[in-house]
Amino acid sequence: MAVCDFGGATGVPHPTFRYAGWAQLSMLQQPVSRESLLADPVLEAAFRNIQGPPRPLTAEQGAALQRLIGDGPPRRTPRPPTWKQRRSALTNPWRPGGFHGDWVNEAEIENHIAADPRTWRRLGFLNEPMTQKWLNPRDRPDLCGVGVVAEIKLKAAATDIAQLQRYMRSLDEHPQLGALTRCRGLLITGHDRANPSLLAAVAEAAIPVELWSVCRGSGRSGARVRLLGARSDARIA
Repeated sequence: MAVCDFGGATGVPHPTFRYAGWAQLSMLQQPVSRESLLADPVLEAAFRNIQGPPRPLTAEQGAALQRLIGDGPPRRTPRPPTWKQRRSALTNPWRPGGFHGDWVNEAEIENHIAADPRTWRRLGFLNEPMTQKWLNPRDRPDLCGVGVVAEIKLKAAATDIAQLQRYMRSLDEHPQLGALTRCRGLLITGHDRANPSLLAAVAEAAIPVELWSVCRGSGRSGARVRLLGARSDARIA
């Protein structure tokens, strides 16, 4: 765990992560285990699921975290970025890790699809999809819209189909997002091909699902979108 001080409002729009800000990172002198966070009745809800977009802490959770970590490191306000640094965030986006042409993580794929109408329309969404929306206390798919739900994996596997099918059942039961006909389930991978076992599992799925590839594009294309496989009676957009 670390303290990240963003100082003043220095952020700029970012084509990959939607927002980029300059900050000063300070590690805690004593590490805090996830077990201790989950053992606290106030903090357990905030740290039970650490995936997904950033979420703010409540005042009560902030006070509980302060009691747990004790005196944090001294505040270190970052220097404001130069105009060259601000321009660099737009013309040469920072993408930690990953290789050229690859997605860095699943959140990057999710953000791109939600922000690019050409991509989400190709996938069959009627409107800009919602990200990380709770359908019920158990299920929060990566993307969903009226009659369409999607789960995103950097590299999809046959075991991901059951999770997607659970999301499909939850979407069918949702009062606002359920469609009059059976909803569509999209398993989206960041790779341009799938192994034979995954394609076979999609073709034999008890509830029809579709396997899509969304790969990084170049220039104005944004992303390359391709249907990789589906059960024969799946409804394709």
